[in-house]
Amino acid sequence: MKALRADLVFSYWIFIWFLLYEFKITSYSPKFPLIVGIIDNIIMFILMILYGTSSRTIFYFIVVNICIKVLPFYYLRNETIKLKDVYFTIYYLVTYK
Repeated sequence: MKALRADLVFSYWIFIWFLLYEFKITSYSPKFPLIVGIIDNIIMFILMILYGTSSRTIFYFIVVNICIKVLPFYYLRNETIKLKDVYFTIYYLVTYK
């Protein structure tokens, strides 16, 4: 049985945060962690290509990340990132680890 990777679980938590934000359950915008996640995924994508990861795995990686990061970021594109959002992201990340 494969262990769940922390970055994968954290990505889904950010997506849940996005849903909570959209349903007005929280006032902290997930735009900042989405940007960080997209940057991380670009680096991971490059590494996947360099290390010869299968095309099928890369395809699934792209599809999943478009759904859980790029589309939510696009939806929030006109929002400004507030300092409270950055602080909450740091608090969330420290608490998560």
